[in-house]
Amino acid sequence: MPTTVGSLHVLCMKSELHLNQDGVKTGDHTATLPVRDFFHQILDEVQPTHIFTIGTSGSVFADFQLGDVAVTRAAKFKLDSEFRNEAFNGQVFTSDWQIPTTHLDTAVELMQRFAPQLVEPPLGPPTVAFPFNGPLVEPPANAPDIKLEQDARDMPEFHPILTTDYFEYGTSENHLDDEGAAVEMGDAVLGLVAGERPSPPNWLVVRNMSDPQINGALWAKQHPINVQTTWAVAYYLGYGYWTSVTGALAAWGVLAGLSE
Repeated sequence: MPTTVGSLHVLCMKSELHLNQDGVKTGDHTATLPVRDFFHQILDEVQPTHIFTIGTSGSVFADFQLGDVAVTRAAKFKLDSEFRNEAFNGQVFTSDWQIPTTHLDTAVELMQRFAPQLVEPPLGPPTVAFPFNGPLVEPPANAPDIKLEQDARDMPEFHPILTTDYFEYGTSENHLDDEGAAVEMGDAVLGLVAGERPSPPNWLVVRNMSDPQINGALWAKQHPINVQTTWAVAYYLGYGYWTSVTGALAAWGVLAGLSE
C-alpha cells in the first residue's frame, strides 16, 4: 500500500514471514531464510532511504506495558531451534542514525485514545479450588508510551530487539531485559541484510508490546499446564490488534519527523 506522510513517499508491506514457520531444513538446526530474500527484494526494487520493521512483540521490561512501543536501531539473533547453528546466531546489528523525535509527543498523545482498549481484567484464581477470600486484584491504569533506546531514560543506547525462532517471552526471572528491548521473530534479519548491501539504508525497529512481562513465579516444571505460556498467548490474542494501533502511531511519529 503506497501512501504519504508529509513530504515522504511511504510503502507499507506485510510479509507474513516468521523465523519459526517458513524455513526449509538444510542441516542440523540450519534452514533457508525466505524473509532474507524478501528484504533484499524490497531494497532492490524500492531503493528506500529508510526501512522500518513494525509489529507486535513480547515485553521483557516490567515497566513496558501493553501498548507501549519499543523503538530501537539495533537487533540481535537469539536462536535455539531451526536456526540454532547458523553463523549469524548471537550477532548484533545496528543502524547508526538519529531518530527524529519532534512528533513523538504527538504520537504518544494520540496513543492515549486507545488506552481503554488496553485495560487488563481484574484477576483472581482460575478455579474455586484455590483458597481465596479477597476481592479480585484490579490492574493499574495504562498509559501507552514510546520507549526509545536513543533516550537513556528508557533503555541503553542501541539496546537490541531480540529475534527468536521460537515463541519466547520475557518473565520477571529470565532477565531478557538485560539482553534486549523486546522479543519477536524477524527483525534481526533486516540488520543482517543491511550488512550485506553495498549502500545499506537506515533501518529501525518499531515493536509494540502485545504481551507484558510474565510473572516468573507462575511455573511448575513438568506441569501439564504451562501457565506462563498460557498467559503470554492469551495477552497476544486479546490485545494484539489494539497494541498494533499504538505501534502504527509510533511509526507515524518517526516518519513525520523524517518528512521535515
